[in-house]
Formats: sequence, C-alpha cells, structure tokens
Amino acid sequence: MSSVTVNLIKGDKGIRSTADAPSSQGIFTPTLQPKEAGEYRLVFELKTPDYSDRIEVGNVQVFASVEDAVQGVPVAAENANAISFLKEQAWKMDFQTAPVMEKEILDIIPTSGVWKVAPSDYQTLIAPASGSVSFAKGMLTEGSPVRKGQVLMTVSGAGLTTGNLDTEIQKAKAEFEQAQSEYLRKKELFEAKIVPKAEFERVEQRYMIAKANFETLSSGYTGSGKQIISPIDGYIKSIQAQNGQFVNQGAALFFGNQPQKQSA
Repeated sequence: MSSVTVNLIKGDKGIRSTADAPSSQGIFTPTLQPKEAGEYRLVFELKTPDYSDRIEVGNVQVFASVEDAVQGVPVAAENANAISFLKEQAWKMDFQTAPVMEKEILDIIPTSGVWKVAPSDYQTLIAPASGSVSFAKGMLTEGSPVRKGQVLMTVSGAGLTTGNLDTEIQKAKAEFEQAQSEYLRKKELFEAKIVPKAEFERVEQRYMIAKANFETLSSGYTGSGKQIISPIDGYIKSIQAQNGQFVNQGAALFFGNQPQKQSA
C-alpha cells in the first residue's frame, strides 16, 4: 500500500496529514488546516512497497484567509496556447509529463534503403588487347577481395592470325630498335653539324613514337600474355568474362570497388 504525507512546519512545531490511498488513480489528496498565518516549510513524504522518498518544497506563505491569498499572490496571465492535461488524464494512457527544458530535438524518420558504393570508388578493368582470357590461380568470384598490384588474369593472342599481341610486340620492338639506331646515328651527326636540325628532329620524333608504342604494348606482358593487374585494394563487384573466352580490345573484364573510408 502507498501513502502520501504532507507537513507544514513552523519553527519546531508543525501539522501533518496523511492520505493512505489515492482518491483516484495516481492522485493523493491529503488535507490540513493551519491555525495561524505565517511562513512555513512544506515537506512531502512518499511511501510505497518498493521505496520511500522525502521532498522538501521549502518556505511557503500561509495566509489568514482566501481573500488575503488572492490579494497576496499575483494572478498569472492566461496563455491562449496552453493545453490543459491533468494527472488524472495522464494515468489513464501511455503518456508522461515532465518539466519544460531547453534541449536539442532531432528529427528521425524510420526508413529503409540500400547501401551503395560511391561511383568514384568503382574501377573498370578493360582488355588491353584482343585474345583469350586466362584467369590467374586462385578463386575469382564476385565479392572476392583483391590487392593493389595483384594479377587477376592474362589476355593472350597466341595462335591468332590477326590481332596477335605477340606479333605486334615483336613488330613494335623491331621498329623501336631501328628508330633508336637511326636516332643515335643522326644525333652524332647533328652534334658534329653534319646534318641539319630539321632532319634530326624528324628522326627524333619517329624514335619517340616507336619507343612509346613498344613500351605500351610490352607493359605487363609476359610469355603467357598481357597481364590484367588490380589498380586498387578492394573487392570484385562483377566479372564480365569467362575463363578461356575470347575478348576484343577495349572490352570490360572486371568491375571492382574499393571500400569506403570511415571517418572517426
């Protein structure tokens, strides 16, 4: 059983009244009648089967009559926007009242969605030459992690009569070596002022083009074909070619993505 006791204390004397049960759900109505006006201390004592509490309101003014109380206490201005919500009403529903305080209110909207990687974090690997695809050793499946610099597959043109990368590299190498030999010879003659500058510049330009072409074709090339190397640390999003499949130069082979950076 629960009870509420109210105390009015003046000096070392006081009066008290106890309500041993609520008059309605959650509402206790103890009553008392002071014998003289003056300043009192107001104290509430709450007892329940689970806990006890004591609330000291502090000093309150007790008036000799209702008329004195009306004159002594200023009437608060009515707020047209105020909403009356009694404790009797609160006890009948899943609702709570609390003192008003200033704090931040966050607007939360429950929803659902799909977490996607930013487009800038995707990488597409394309076939640098035509040929048949050969997967590197190990499992390559969608979702597999990859490391930057890891060889994923090779593209080989071995056995092809046209578009054979091996043949193209050998041809580019021969043209590069020939252009290099001519460039070095013309350079000596130019420095000796035997050939004009315009002729030397034409030879030099041919040499630079042949060198760039050979380095581009031979970059990542091994005896088994052109290597496809992962440019990022990340995961394979999708595989566009099958092991042993023929692909044309420029065809997409892999789509990959790198994990998003987490901010602390």
